[in-house]
Amino acid sequence: MSHHTRTPPRLRYHNPMPRRLFITCLLTLLIPALASAQDQTLTLRPAFKEGQTRTYEEWALWTTTTDVQFPGGVNNRQEILKVNALTRWEVLRVRPNGSATCKLSVDWIELQIEASARGETDRFTVDTRKGPGDHKPIHDSLSEVVNNPLTYTFAPDGTIEKVDGVNQRKLRIDNVGLDRLKQEAIFGVASETQPGNLPATLREGSTWKQTLDGYAFENINLELPLQYQAQTITTIEDVPIAIVSVTARPKLIEPETPPLPPGATPPDFQPGPTSYDSEIFFDLDRREVAARHSSQSQSYTLRLNAPNGNITVTRTEAIQSQSLRVQTSD
Repeated sequence: MSHHTRTPPRLRYHNPMPRRLFITCLLTLLIPALASAQDQTLTLRPAFKEGQTRTYEEWALWTTTTDVQFPGGVNNRQEILKVNALTRWEVLRVRPNGSATCKLSVDWIELQIEASARGETDRFTVDTRKGPGDHKPIHDSLSEVVNNPLTYTFAPDGTIEKVDGVNQRKLRIDNVGLDRLKQEAIFGVASETQPGNLPATLREGSTWKQTLDGYAFENINLELPLQYQAQTITTIEDVPIAIVSVTARPKLIEPETPPLPPGATPPDFQPGPTSYDSEIFFDLDRREVAARHSSQSQSYTLRLNAPNGNITVTRTEAIQSQSLRVQTSD
């Protein structure tokens, strides 16, 4: 098997922030030199090959703020979660129609948590490559992901048909349930390293759509109607690259109201502003994602009638994430 490193060693940072900034800087440098290819047709549909692998460095940052206003005052809380991980895809089987079964393994995960409230801040890090320390429940949950790869079945256009193996992640199932865990597994891949609904052929300026169902905050359903557009074709490190922009207006779905006492006023749920922007770099030789970076935000306000006065909860969530391919094999 031949091994290729698509990202030069000098760009394979261990610090996630420079790695994220690299893609933005790369776009700025490329703009003056992008060749016009208006009449060139291309396909971004996967070209699966049995035994083929690709490895990604993954980075994500969640910043969630919660403001609670009640008759006696205001409580504020902020949580920051940073995730670094190394993930690996392997093509297990390719069918005559171009569909394929692939295995997704997570080699390791590092989670950094910072929580601030009432003038105090708690910080800690959990890393599956190290011992659990004082955070065994979180370490066990992350280790369960590392120890239990998932198997995906993809249609020829890249759409996920099913995912297997989630039933082995029992700690997460106990927390959120099997149905949600399956949806999380599909959403995480389809919105990152394997877009679906890909047209058979494209040109610069071509657009297509894909709608994904996911989750925001801890337990609010989210609909993500993605709009893709092929922006331009260029060459990076002798690899032909198609740059695709992605935009969406995430839609928060109002949660179901639990049973209320007779005469009680139902809570008032009001979604706030939302946004989603992403840039994907497709390797046209291997027809797979070489790099991707995304920014997403959403918010809501919940008003509750309490015996001692009204309570208003306002929450905002901002997410930045990046996938950077660091190695491939055929």
